[in-house]
Amino acid sequence: MSEDSFWRRPDDPAPGPSRPADSGPVVAAYVPPPRMRLPPPWVSSGPLLARETPAPVLPEQDHATMDAVESQATTLTVVVAIAVGGVALVLLVLALLRLVF
Repeated sequence: MSEDSFWRRPDDPAPGPSRPADSGPVVAAYVPPPRMRLPPPWVSSGPLLARETPAPVLPEQDHATMDAVESQATTLTVVVAIAVGGVALVLLVLALLRLVF
């Protein structure tokens, strides 16, 4: 007896109460999809479209001021990056000096 024999189906299944012994394999009957219904008469031939409200008018933007603020932000970002890089370089040199000595 192999290890998988417990999990195999029996060769000759016993007929159950819902399936007589002389019947063949169970075949499911084909059920076609439901018939399409016509749309209600108040629907026109085209698709229903919702009427959208017009988009609100956005305020005008001051591009010169925006460019100046963006330039200041870029300068601040570069200064902070240089400062962080300098601190990291100093810490790296101190760590290497500690390993050497």
